[in-house]
Amino acid sequence: MSPLRKLSQREITLVDRLIRLVFDSLSIPFQRGSLYQTAWVSFLILYRNCAAPSCFDWVAAFFVIQKRVKQQHSWNRSAKTVSFNQPVNPNIPLPRIQLLSDPRSNFQERLCFYDYLGRMETDLRRLAYGLIRGDTPGELQTRYHWRRSYLLWLFHRLQLEMEVYQTS
Repeated sequence: MSPLRKLSQREITLVDRLIRLVFDSLSIPFQRGSLYQTAWVSFLILYRNCAAPSCFDWVAAFFVIQKRVKQQHSWNRSAKTVSFNQPVNPNIPLPRIQLLSDPRSNFQERLCFYDYLGRMETDLRRLAYGLIRGDTPGELQTRYHWRRSYLLWLFHRLQLEMEVYQTS
């Protein structure tokens, strides 16, 4: 396989088999969805960075694809269980959404909070500010053209950031 040409049908079949092996090794049902796309993107990045067809390492590709699919799968699973109405944790009975906008906080706390939000990545900041304004996740998804899986991943990341902020 050369990075300068398209993959043949035989090569595409080989890559599909590799991806099926990855899915089987992780005990994930094989479906042509976002995890499948993640696996293909991982393969194509590795393939593109290969200097010559003879240098392509299929075993290394298997483990890199496996790692990325496993990571994406865990993000997808954990993001589905995230609810901003749940308490932060058993020790902190505040709902997560209240961490974003607490009317009882004083000016200094609010200033620190907005400074903390301002240091986040752009999409995390957009999500946090949108929730503070009262936008729904669907409105934010439409406004910023985010995929559902990406929005769920952002929710998960924002939850982690809010927990870090609350404990600091």
